[in-house]
Amino acid sequence: MAEQKRGGGRLVAGVLVVIALFSVGRFVLDTKPTGRAIGIPQQSDLPGAWVAVSNNSTEGLNGGAKGSGTSVVLDPSSGQGSAEATLAKSTVALARSPVTSDVFGVQAQSRGKFGLVRMDPGALQTDGLVGMIVDSEDPTYHHVVAAMSFAEDGTLYGVSDRIERIGGFRVPVGMLVRIDTQTGVATEVGSLGRAVYSRGGTIADGKFQLVTSLEKVTREFHVVAVDLETGASTVTGGTGIMGRAVGVSRNADGAVYAVMTGVPGGGRLEDGSTPSESFLYAIDVGTGKADLVGSTGFHLLSSLSWMIRPVGCGSTTAGDMKISNTATVDSVSCEGEEGDAALCANGNVAVENQSSIDADLYSDGEIAIGSNATVTGAIYETSGQFEIPDVDTSAAKANNDNDSIGLTSKGNSPIDGDKFILKTTESITIDAGVY
Repeated sequence: MAEQKRGGGRLVAGVLVVIALFSVGRFVLDTKPTGRAIGIPQQSDLPGAWVAVSNNSTEGLNGGAKGSGTSVVLDPSSGQGSAEATLAKSTVALARSPVTSDVFGVQAQSRGKFGLVRMDPGALQTDGLVGMIVDSEDPTYHHVVAAMSFAEDGTLYGVSDRIERIGGFRVPVGMLVRIDTQTGVATEVGSLGRAVYSRGGTIADGKFQLVTSLEKVTREFHVVAVDLETGASTVTGGTGIMGRAVGVSRNADGAVYAVMTGVPGGGRLEDGSTPSESFLYAIDVGTGKADLVGSTGFHLLSSLSWMIRPVGCGSTTAGDMKISNTATVDSVSCEGEEGDAALCANGNVAVENQSSIDADLYSDGEIAIGSNATVTGAIYETSGQFEIPDVDTSAAKANNDNDSIGLTSKGNSPIDGDKFILKTTESITIDAGVY
C-alpha cells in the first residue's frame, strides 16, 4: 500500500476511504456502505446477538412439509425477542462458520426431507438452497438434521437419526454426521447409541453438546456430550425443562445457551399442557443445569445462533484515523440515510481534544478517546480487518474530485494545498467521490 498522505482518499467500489481528518469544524460524510466485516477471528470484540427462528407449526419441526417461520433477534441480557423477517419454510437449525462467517440453516423442503440453506446475516432471510441433506453412501436416504454446529476448523457437524427397533418399538437413534457446506451431503460419523427426539446442539469443550429429550413421553431436555470422532455419547444431566422445541448455541465467549419451550418446575401450565412459548436459558454443559434468562415472547423457537450482524461502515480508513481539536462528526450515512453507518478503521483510532463523533466507531487496532472527547455511539475493537480496497494516494492526488467539494458554511474553501481544514463553527457535507 502506498504511503498515506494527509488529506488523501479514494472512493473505490462505492467506498469512501478517508485517510485522516484534521478539523476544528463540523462535517457530515455521505457515503455508500462497505458491506459487512469479514475474516473476524475474535468474535467477542464485535457486537453480536442471538438469532433464532420461531416456527408456526410443530409439523415442520417433525419433518412435515407444512409450516413457515420468522427470524427473531434476542436480547442477550433479557431474552426478549424482536421479529426480523418471514421465512417461507420451517427452520430447525442455524450455524455460523467461525472461519468464513457464513450462516447456514436447515429447512424442511418436503415431508421428511430437509435441505441445507444459506442465510443472509443482514436480512436474516434464506439466501438459497445449498442442497438436500442426503447420505453420502446412500443418496436416497434423507437425514433429518435438527441440531447443527461448526467446529473451530470450519467443519460442520449435525445430529440426525436413524429409525431402529429397540425392545419392539421403533425409535429414532441419534447419528452424528459431517455436512458438506458446498453440497449439503451428510457423512455419518457414528451412532450416539441412544434415542433422541426434539434436539439442538453446539460444539463446546471439544464435544458436540446436544440438548435433547431422551424419552418421547416425559420430553425432559438433557445435555448429552457427543464425541466428534466416534459419535459415542454420554448423558451429562437433565435440565429440568420439558418441551417440544429447542435450539442451542454458544456465544462469542464460548458460553452455551438454549431456547427451550418450557419453564422450570416441570414445564407444565395450569391446564396441564406443555407451553409453546420459548425461553432463553444459560446451560452448564458440565452438569446439565439450565438457568433462566427470560422469556423470548415467541413460540416454538427451534434454532439458535450467536451471530455477528453486518457492520455498515459508511467511511473506512485504510490505516489510522485521527480526529482532533474540536472536530465534530454529526452523522455518517449510507446512501443518504442518516444514522445507519459507522466510522471504521483498519488501524488505530484517536479522538482527541474536544472533538466528538455521533456514530458507532470500529477499529482493527486500538481506540483512544481523550478525556474531553466524546463518542456517542458504540465503540468496538474488532481484532480483524474490514473488507476495503487498497488506497493509492498518489493516484488520488493526481486525479480527484477536489474541485467539486464546494465551500463551507462560512463561504471558505476547506482545501489548503494537501490539507483539508475546517475552522471553528464551519460545517460542510461531502458527497461520495475521489478526494
